[in-house]
Amino acid sequence: MTEININQRQTALLSGLTPGHHSLENLQEHLAFLMPTDTDAVPKSFDNLVLFKTDTYRSDSLNYVDVILAKYNDAVFEARCAEAARIEKDLLWSALQLYARLQAIHHDVGLILEPKTEYADCLTKLNRCTELLEKNQSHHIAKGINQLLLYAAANAEIKDCWEQFVARFVDLRQWESFFSWFINQIDRRNETRLFWVWGRPNVELILGWFGQQEAQSRLADTKTIPGQISWSLYLFRGSLFFLKYMHKRMNEPKWLQAMESLSAEERAKYRAQYIKAYWDVYKYRILNDYVWGPINLVCFKWWTGWAGDFATCFLLCMDIYLSDLTYTEGDIQYKAIQEKHAQRLAALSDDIEAHRPGFVALGIEEALKTLNEELEHHQNPLLRQLILDWMDVYHVKQQHHEHWVKKSQFLQYDRLYTKALLGAFFICVSLLIPGMLPASLSVFLSSGGTILCMALTIVYRTARVGLKTTHSQKEISTLRGLEQDYFNQFLTLKSAQHPLDDATKSTMKRLYLDLITVGGQITLEHASIQYERLELARTTFLRVFVPTLIGVTSVCLPATLPLYMMVLAVSAVLAYGLDVLVRQYKPEDLQPSSASWDEHKYRRFYQAPIVFGRHPDGLFARSHTQVQQSDSVALLPALS
Repeated sequence: MTEININQRQTALLSGLTPGHHSLENLQEHLAFLMPTDTDAVPKSFDNLVLFKTDTYRSDSLNYVDVILAKYNDAVFEARCAEAARIEKDLLWSALQLYARLQAIHHDVGLILEPKTEYADCLTKLNRCTELLEKNQSHHIAKGINQLLLYAAANAEIKDCWEQFVARFVDLRQWESFFSWFINQIDRRNETRLFWVWGRPNVELILGWFGQQEAQSRLADTKTIPGQISWSLYLFRGSLFFLKYMHKRMNEPKWLQAMESLSAEERAKYRAQYIKAYWDVYKYRILNDYVWGPINLVCFKWWTGWAGDFATCFLLCMDIYLSDLTYTEGDIQYKAIQEKHAQRLAALSDDIEAHRPGFVALGIEEALKTLNEELEHHQNPLLRQLILDWMDVYHVKQQHHEHWVKKSQFLQYDRLYTKALLGAFFICVSLLIPGMLPASLSVFLSSGGTILCMALTIVYRTARVGLKTTHSQKEISTLRGLEQDYFNQFLTLKSAQHPLDDATKSTMKRLYLDLITVGGQITLEHASIQYERLELARTTFLRVFVPTLIGVTSVCLPATLPLYMMVLAVSAVLAYGLDVLVRQYKPEDLQPSSASWDEHKYRRFYQAPIVFGRHPDGLFARSHTQVQQSDSVALLPALS
């Protein structure tokens, strides 16, 4: 088998967003291919990680892995039961996705959290997959996954020590961490500069209203400093990105280095695919910096007056084009993935039609109802497998659709904002007609346009926060309904029969863990709402405070370069302090740990489950501190 064919097979595996896209035999074959051989002690890699560049694929696949692990977390595994093959298929698919994710993290493709957090999380889930496979008596599969894990670090000396391995991995990524921190600092300083760029004309207008001519002249002396900072920051940041993501020695994929058998032509082809994947991720940011930087420099040095205004309008038109292009590309990817799901559903429907005539003609609601009835009353292993695959693909297709609907709303806001900002800037520069308007009208339009630009930005950010809050509140409502459903099921099982059989006990324990998990998700959604509102307050406050601080300085003190830099430094310190304060509430830093089993907590909950309903947010939606301070702490389990 050639390397190119291998690459195509791996792409097919990664593009299958659920176990329902593959057969068990295909997954077993792929695991066998990845295994180390006698001549090569290191397992093979996924040669194509392009799919991990998209947030849609990444979130869908990893979320479904979590669903599978939660589903089988406390299931009762019976030897040679009808579901054994299904369980093995689900867990093997999850393990292969996690293994590919480990390699993607190595190459810095689509990180969601910090590298250490993501890597440790993947290792923990992979280890859990092997434990569940052992319980399912899939010993040969579990052994194969363990063998991949042992060589994940490509270092036999630390293969059995996960903590040392993660620490070593983070040490190797010190440059990555420093680079991310440095870019973040540049972004923050540029944000502070923008506050002054948009705020200075407003301060100048206010000073004119109060007749502070001397202060206005002092303020005018500071106009050149943001311009110098502007073009230098853009070019410096763009150069860093271009150097890191395009320079071969700084960004050589490890799997490409390890494939010594490749010819020069094949190596060049893989290298081109790899660079294209990164370019697809960072192209707009690099393009933005490399266009804004030089044009800002030219405007600052030579193109003053109406020429600079035209150049700025060109840049705003570019932003409009890029926002429209981002939406169009996302829509194309969405339709392609939906088409892939639709084709798989059609193929599965045809297979089900052979066992259950008339199925293809049913609508979605009727099809789901029919399939659930078939699962309850028929024990045909082949039909059950087809039905489960169909339902997997259908639910992921719906999740992907909902994800795109939410994302497209934000992209539409971006498109509308860029167009409105261009219109406001036209007004700000007196419609780009120098000398054609009366001086008083030109000053009025310029001042009004400047205020409109700032107002549009605040309205835009407020609208985005409102949209995010609406989505979070809908999610909270859904989760609360699910939480109540789990609780009702728990009470029903508890009162159904005495003594309880093993299967019922196992189901009740799973429902208890589901309650903890859903409660943690509710807490996370509340934290997300709080964080977005704090972030909006932070940016709005700085947009008002920083220009005001500089304006007051211009009125009271001479506008000198050292003084301006001091005020800018104070503004930067304030911005950094507020940023640190807000980030304490960032949802990513409040991720709840996965639900873990605690017999003592479960027994307390089992004895008094009705306490669950006494808090409006639900017992498990409260924080650990709130539970500790509760008067009912003797009856309630703390949030795991």
